[in-house]
Amino acid sequence: MPRLLIDGRPVIRDPKGVGRYAYHICLQLRDRLPEDWPFQVLVHPENISLFPPGFRAEFVPAPHRTEIAYALFEIPRQVRRLKPQIMLKTDESAGAVRGLPTVTVCHDVDKLIEKAQGVDLSLFRRAVNAYRRRLRCQTLQRSECVVCNSEFIRAAVHSHYGIPLARTAVAYCAIDPRFYELSRLADSAAVRQRYGVARFILAFATGDPRENSRLFPALAARLAVLGVDTCLLVAGIRRHLGSYAAELEAEFLRLGLTPGRHFVFEGFLGGDRFRDLADLYTAADFYLELSRHEGFGMQLAEAMACGTTCISSPGGALAEVGDKYALLVDPDNVDAIATTIQAAYNRGLDRRDNRDQVNYTHKFSWDQAGIVIAGVLLQTADRRLSKT
Repeated sequence: MPRLLIDGRPVIRDPKGVGRYAYHICLQLRDRLPEDWPFQVLVHPENISLFPPGFRAEFVPAPHRTEIAYALFEIPRQVRRLKPQIMLKTDESAGAVRGLPTVTVCHDVDKLIEKAQGVDLSLFRRAVNAYRRRLRCQTLQRSECVVCNSEFIRAAVHSHYGIPLARTAVAYCAIDPRFYELSRLADSAAVRQRYGVARFILAFATGDPRENSRLFPALAARLAVLGVDTCLLVAGIRRHLGSYAAELEAEFLRLGLTPGRHFVFEGFLGGDRFRDLADLYTAADFYLELSRHEGFGMQLAEAMACGTTCISSPGGALAEVGDKYALLVDPDNVDAIATTIQAAYNRGLDRRDNRDQVNYTHKFSWDQAGIVIAGVLLQTADRRLSKT
């Protein structure tokens, strides 16, 4: 049977979406590929211990290199050494070897991210990014199949990279099933008491310009003018990442807004605070997502899984993930966002019965993603064997 090499370098401690995806797909393939399929996982040495004991794979320690160095030197070197017959790349990073059947997972498109971030880059950084995009494009174009984490990304892969739709598939990111259980156990009154608020809207500001968090102070001020007595609870604050948090707080204060009444800051909620995250999603009157672009929209999906009514930008895949359940708003129009929130309170959408919404989110599961990717790999193997 074919030897499979999995590029699992995105697997890291306390992972975000891509790392979480890579880890769970490795676990899924352990159970879904035939037992006589040997496979190896390329992973950074310090992260091998993240996999369960007795994991069915040979781990190949991956040295720390830049993405360009991996594409030009390290991936070809490992392929020559290990002699795999199929490779799975768990993200869209550069690095495909001509002649080796490769399946690549694409989470997002660089140009779309950079456009949404709107950050001025140096000439050197623009040149490096352009070369990296070229290598990524080659990797995707050489792939037997590109597995996309949303229909939005599938269309973007087709339009930006020229990949025929017939060579693509969709395997959504998944919601951690613990959210379903913990949201049923959450004590919303206790959460509000902990933060000293009677009502609150949850939003995130982790420092990514795409999040559009710069609008939060003006939005809180507009809600106060409209007489909407609520608090904007901004979670995910990472004060060590530059000055964004201090600037955000200063703008709240400049507009005459009161900490603890109009706004509250909460730190980054990593894996060690998973229950706190579930509690916040569940206790919030609304979850607010103003990102201009997301390849999937994990936080939106998690909030929906906790039964929270969501108010969301349609940017990227957010409208797809929110489906008919999220209230869509223009993420750059403060007045429109504020009046949507006011109307949602007036309609009692904070006192919700969102069982249909919660049931809908079960489509975002690792089982479903594993079925899709295992199926693509089996089809790729069949095509390879038929040519030999």
